[in-house]
Amino acid sequence: MENKITKTYAFISAAAAIFFLNICNIQAQSGNNCSYSWTDQSSGTLNLFYSVKSVSGQVCWAAGSNGTVRRTTDGGNTWLNGNPNTGVINGDIFFIEALDENNAWVTTSPPSSNTFIFRTTNGGTNWVQVYTNSGGNINGIKMVSASNGFAFGNPVSGTWNILVTSNGGANWPALPTAPASVIGEQGFRNSIYVNMPDMWFGASFGSVYRSTNSGLNWAFHLTTGINNYIFAVHFNSDTLGLASGISMVKSTNSGVSYFPASVPGLGNINGIDGRNNEFWYVRGTQVYRSTDGGDNWISVYSNSNTLVDVDFPDNMSGCLTGWAVGYGGTIAKMTGTLTGSEENQINIPDNYSLKQNYPNPFNPVTKINYDIPENTFVTLKIFDMLGREAAVLVKETKQAGSYTVEFSASGLTSGVYFYRLETAGYSDIKKMILLK
Repeated sequence: MENKITKTYAFISAAAAIFFLNICNIQAQSGNNCSYSWTDQSSGTLNLFYSVKSVSGQVCWAAGSNGTVRRTTDGGNTWLNGNPNTGVINGDIFFIEALDENNAWVTTSPPSSNTFIFRTTNGGTNWVQVYTNSGGNINGIKMVSASNGFAFGNPVSGTWNILVTSNGGANWPALPTAPASVIGEQGFRNSIYVNMPDMWFGASFGSVYRSTNSGLNWAFHLTTGINNYIFAVHFNSDTLGLASGISMVKSTNSGVSYFPASVPGLGNINGIDGRNNEFWYVRGTQVYRSTDGGDNWISVYSNSNTLVDVDFPDNMSGCLTGWAVGYGGTIAKMTGTLTGSEENQINIPDNYSLKQNYPNPFNPVTKINYDIPENTFVTLKIFDMLGREAAVLVKETKQAGSYTVEFSASGLTSGVYFYRLETAGYSDIKKMILLK
């Protein structure tokens, strides 16, 4: 039996590694020249949503209290009941994972009874119990392909309850190389991140467990600045990541060490997501965004209800689309639009210059011209009247030349904005007016 599990696990590791290499190649092709806006959507319920899974810009699942599951296949214009045949799933759903509009998995982990994993292959019309245990509450599930996946649960008899599947989540044997736990440790639903062959999961007592070889070996690392529960973990690459509880820490060395990060807001930070150098997190009623790797943050969305999770599709190229969920049946969608496309005219200017945008005022598209006389690293950013960053149009090394950037402000509100060009030896800022 042990040899069979080991062989299955080796197969999962190889397949998952190929799958995630493909995802990383897709993500590396896209930058952050995007403008984002948030819109409230009607979920059809007032029940608390604990978890959301964004599959694509059109398909998303949300799950929460009293067996609530909602599903959209049209970008959130309509949210359908994803658990219409009640009686199979009992209690609160704390985590949901999905691959498409038909295949999804949920876990219910009440503290005083068995923990379960349920699976649907027909869009939630029917759910089937595929795992149960009297302990080791399952906190989260991550499918790395249509066949292969992992589930992470609380410790049982001194060992973390980590499960593995190689048949689409129909069966969940225990991972034979799961790490030992410290007495009293437990995990949390959003403190799990998998980017094969790297795996991380957070725990109480301010520690994050990490494997660099698909779960064969594990080490745990203390998060300096968080001495208690780790509620969320997310890595944008194999080196850059964030972990959070009542505060936030950052790692730039794959989670070997963490240092405190200064972030706004009050309350627990229960959900983090991101891509490249951008991060988002939910805290209280707010969504916050960083465009510089988590060093600086601004609030980009506010709701009257507390938010508990945020998620973007794993394999989405270009501008992101995603959802945040929370109390009172709250569902909010983030939509991204490309803010700038750039042309280079082949001539070498004598001096740096930033031209006035044209047309100005504009609605919603305008063009910005600038000149650089030498090869240099260039940033061109848009700011609102309060000095908050609204868009990043250019952030890369450019060859000497004259450039034209087309900026679309479709996701911004009317008002006065500023655009700033910066290089190592030059900086200039100009004002523009958006009239809608």
